[in-house]
Amino acid sequence: MRLVVPCTTPTHTSSCLLTLQELRTVFLMNCGAGAFIKDLAPPSATNVRYVVVDSHRPVHPKYNDANDTDCFLFLAPDDPQQLEEIPVRNEYDDITEEERAFLEQEAEREKQEEEEQLERDGSPSPAKRRKLEQQQDKQQYRQQWRKLKDREKLVREYLEMGSSYGKPTPLVMQPLAEALMGKVDNTLLWPACVGLTDQWIHQRLSSQHYGIWYQQLKDTVSSNDVNQAYANQANNIGKMPSGLPVISAERDYK
Repeated sequence: MRLVVPCTTPTHTSSCLLTLQELRTVFLMNCGAGAFIKDLAPPSATNVRYVVVDSHRPVHPKYNDANDTDCFLFLAPDDPQQLEEIPVRNEYDDITEEERAFLEQEAEREKQEEEEQLERDGSPSPAKRRKLEQQQDKQQYRQQWRKLKDREKLVREYLEMGSSYGKPTPLVMQPLAEALMGKVDNTLLWPACVGLTDQWIHQRLSSQHYGIWYQQLKDTVSSNDVNQAYANQANNIGKMPSGLPVISAERDYK
């Protein structure tokens, strides 16, 4: 069974996943990068593989997990956001609000116990102070709380870099589609041209990246064979000169 479902928001995506219980592979096109798709999926969605190709940035840190074999996000090598910029997922990314509240409470309890011990002992000697510091390292909840706060700070600073856009989704999909078809076809370049132009006119990419990707498309078109019969029929201008490949719309909507 194959279904195509338009999604507008993460909440809408989550509701769509509730109705697709029989699917084993979910392919997200131009959505899903900003919110970890497994967090949106219902608990009953087991043995499901998710594939995400999305130009929205920043990428959720949970996608940067080399051990996750069920969720894949395509990030092109020439994407403006590099993999090294995305925080690597760790155990504190999956902590719940209840677990966080418990950890904070227990860390505060350990801190109060330490302060009470200091009040009973008075001003500690350097030896006692070193002993207290060693005890702090053994305090499980305070140590975990510090690591959690450090992780939250790292993710917060990463997200505060702001929203942006990466490589257009059709540009990422174009070589994948050619690999699946087993051939190079100029018809696959048209969506890539539209996707690149869309991001350019909406000011979603830099002139540098636009120039690089435009030249790549231009070189690809020039290297592909041209369907002469189609060109003659569409343009009605006789034979097209050899060595002059073009991509043209079937209809002009101007």
